[in-house]
Amino acid sequence: MEYLEHSRQTYSKKKSLSASFRVNLLIYVIAILVVLTFALLIRNVLPSDYKVEYIEYTMSKGDNITHAIESINQKYDGPYDMRDLIYMVVEKNNLDSHKVYPGKTYLIPKLLASH
Repeated sequence: MEYLEHSRQTYSKKKSLSASFRVNLLIYVIAILVVLTFALLIRNVLPSDYKVEYIEYTMSKGDNITHAIESINQKYDGPYDMRDLIYMVVEKNNLDSHKVYPGKTYLIPKLLASH
C-alpha cells in the first residue's frame, strides 16, 4: 500500500514538472516569435538600407566632425545616430580620437537611401 502511495506522489510530481516545462517552453517560443516579428517590422529602417559614400572634406578653422557630417548630410533623416557617423569618420580616417585639424582633408560619410 505504501508503495502505491509513493508511486502516485512520484507520478503527480512528474506530471507537475512536465506541465511546468511545457509552460516555460511556450513562453520561450512566444518570446522568440515576438523578437523575430519586431525584427521584421523594423527592417525598413535598418542602416543596411543606406548606401555609404565617402566625400573628401577639408576642415576649416572651428570645424569639427559633427559640423562636417551635418554639412554633407543636410537633409538626412535615417537610422544612424550622430555617434555612429562620428565613429565611421574616426574609423575610415584611422584617427585615434575625434579631434580634427584645420586645413586637413578627411573622408566624411554621405548617406543615401538605397530604396
